[in-house]
Amino acid sequence: MMFICLWCIFIIHVFFAKSFTEEDCDNPFKKIRWCNLGNRTYYWYSVTNECKLQLWWGCGQFKTLEECRTVAIPICTE
Repeated sequence: MMFICLWCIFIIHVFFAKSFTEEDCDNPFKKIRWCNLGNRTYYWYSVTNECKLQLWWGCGQFKTLEECRTVAIPICTE
């Protein structure tokens, strides 16, 4: 029973969550620059000057400001 409930939650999440693709993230009109750092892929969204982390399901969440300043921004903007 619990397996069925978890499966239902997964299906609902997949179909109703807003999904992104690399094409969405890498849209040139959004002025996004990719940079790979080890096992993480960051992207720099220059329209709003924000640093984000690419997660396995698509466009990622914001990283900490410190990590963005010291790691991602210098590589993504060079």
